[in-house]
Amino acid sequence: MAKAETEAELDGTEFDHTVSWWGPAVIAIGLVVSTSTFAGGFIMVGEAGPAFVIALLIGCLINLFAALAFTEMTTMFPRAGQIYEYTKQAFAKHGSTRSLTLAAGIGTGYWLLFGLVWAAESTAGSSAMVQTLDIGSVVLWILIFNLIAVGINMLGIGTTLIIELLLIIVNLGIRVSLGVVAYLGFTNAGASNAAVLTHQFAPFGWAGVLTATTFGVWAFLGLEFATPLVEEVKNPSKNIPKGIAIGAVIILAVGLVMGLGVASVFDPAVRQAVYLGNAPQIEIGGLLLGDLGVGLTGIASFSATLGALLAAYASIPRIIYAMAREGLWPEQFAWLHPRFEAPWPAIGLTAIIVLIPTFFSGKVSLLINAATAAWLIAYLWVLGLVIVLKWSHADLKRPFSFPTITYVVGILLTLLVLAGYASQYGLVGGALLLSLAVGIYIVGFVFAKAWVSSQTSETLQEAAISADD
Repeated sequence: MAKAETEAELDGTEFDHTVSWWGPAVIAIGLVVSTSTFAGGFIMVGEAGPAFVIALLIGCLINLFAALAFTEMTTMFPRAGQIYEYTKQAFAKHGSTRSLTLAAGIGTGYWLLFGLVWAAESTAGSSAMVQTLDIGSVVLWILIFNLIAVGINMLGIGTTLIIELLLIIVNLGIRVSLGVVAYLGFTNAGASNAAVLTHQFAPFGWAGVLTATTFGVWAFLGLEFATPLVEEVKNPSKNIPKGIAIGAVIILAVGLVMGLGVASVFDPAVRQAVYLGNAPQIEIGGLLLGDLGVGLTGIASFSATLGALLAAYASIPRIIYAMAREGLWPEQFAWLHPRFEAPWPAIGLTAIIVLIPTFFSGKVSLLINAATAAWLIAYLWVLGLVIVLKWSHADLKRPFSFPTITYVVGILLTLLVLAGYASQYGLVGGALLLSLAVGIYIVGFVFAKAWVSSQTSETLQEAAISADD
């Protein structure tokens, strides 16, 4: 079927630019300040002590370098396909079928890896709910969280952003409060000891810092998910970088206040004893403020998980929507609801696929490590793409750009963290985690190759032409 005929049958396949800078900021913050980063923040302190600050800063830098690369390419090619769109543009001159298959494979693999992310986040949030309320099961709460997030996203990006903002205020307010009251000594755990932050800065050595670095990276993963909203943001070359920068600063500030405050109260032995479960924030809340602390961390966990899933369902489905719009995915997934301008089929399929690994998930810290490995491989690809595009599209206008050396440093830091998996899990364990990540992309390539091969030459030509526009 010709592309024109396909679009004629659909109620609509184009977004309106209605979102200002606060939209990208809300999505970036909402996806990142999840329950898994709430739990991961405490696990990070438990692994490294006050030296978690180093792990947090390394994680911030890696994610900022990647976010800069995403933003530079998004403002060069302002379309919703994100990593798919960048890959297509970078390899457009290497033959239409080959470059489109590569782009669709990368896009599909990137979409699939969120199964690990959803598993980590849904398990963390649901474990917190069971531990706080002692009602239901982890599986039941996983379904509740995802059904609510899908339902809200079906109502469109405007409704999603408003609810997301309210959840962020509640979530971050409680996190900051925990750190402040702990540092001021207004807790059941007694007075804080600021000297611990210096005299026992790295109680578990640099090996602990290296282990914690994965959680430092995880604490910021997702900053770039403001970029799939590029077709809905007004003046994206200005508002997307602004939103991401604001998001990064807020996330870093909250992580430092919460982590340093709580680390000043508990000695290292206590930190390692209680910080390493699926929902350490609930136990820490109880130790600090009793039942009130349990209730507050439970509310923060609910807000964090729902907020993260809202942001994810707002961003990730738009990748397959963009591929479907160009004929590289089934055309049904390019449909937008005529009133809410939400890609309902893409959102629904995303929910079904990402929930599969969620129901088989277990230990949150292991899920975070697996998802981080898969994501860092994607970051290496994107950092490489932006360098390639500086050469292959040297004359193309770049509304937002950074020097090549910035991205080279990002690649080196990313490789350093990936190398840390060998020290954390051993050569075999680290290789298995990385193999799992690579396997996700292989599945994406297999699907993409099969689908692209089934398309007519006319469809492929039109998709290739869009890479030249």
